[in-house]
Amino acid sequence: MKNNIVQSFDIETGGMIIGQHPLMAIGTSVFLHKSDGTFELLDSMEVHFPSDEKDYDPDTLLWWKSQDTWEKVREDPISLSEGAALLRDFNKKWQIEAIVNRKMSYSILVDNAWYDGMWISWFLCKYAEGGYPLRKSYVPAYDKGGHIKITHVIDVNQRIQALADAGLTIGLKNLQYKTAHDHTPMHDSMGIAEKWFYYCAKVKDMRKVNLERANANLNTNLNTNLNTNLNTNHSEG
Repeated sequence: MKNNIVQSFDIETGGMIIGQHPLMAIGTSVFLHKSDGTFELLDSMEVHFPSDEKDYDPDTLLWWKSQDTWEKVREDPISLSEGAALLRDFNKKWQIEAIVNRKMSYSILVDNAWYDGMWISWFLCKYAEGGYPLRKSYVPAYDKGGHIKITHVIDVNQRIQALADAGLTIGLKNLQYKTAHDHTPMHDSMGIAEKWFYYCAKVKDMRKVNLERANANLNTNLNTNLNTNLNTNHSEG
């Protein structure tokens, strides 16, 4: 694995329905994921938006009011258009840094692509001038036209579930997060990234074990065939 840059996203909302229930906050964090499996936080941001309790899904509002972070995720709100412009510029900055300046792959991480990814794409396209869906990069492909593709948009939980469905576990309970999962989107985006790095390390270990087993089986088969041939030749002689 080469060094690469990943940008993780998380959102907090007042319900499930895009455009009807309020988008409360968006957080994102950018990491350098190194070839040795270690990682380094490069940058992060979080923006909060104004919301009216009457627009919340009632059950979601009750849940939020039971959380310690209910007030925290609504502090210092800015307009949706201002927040979208900030997020657009932040995304563009790190895509250019990764793809153009560092010549690295750039991937997006979420823990629910069909929820967070859709909300953020809607938000950027609706409220940011020149905003793109999360899947589309801001880096022009000058030689080909259009834009350079983002390497991956990764749903971390789906990757882990796919392993579980195949009977493979990564011992997620053993992961010791450096960042608390506290329902503030910037912190939670960091936790999503930590989960991804843990997943990558475990998959690498699985591949190593499988390779060692394959080599061991190959050696066993070679030795068996060699002994069989020797015994056959000895009998014929």
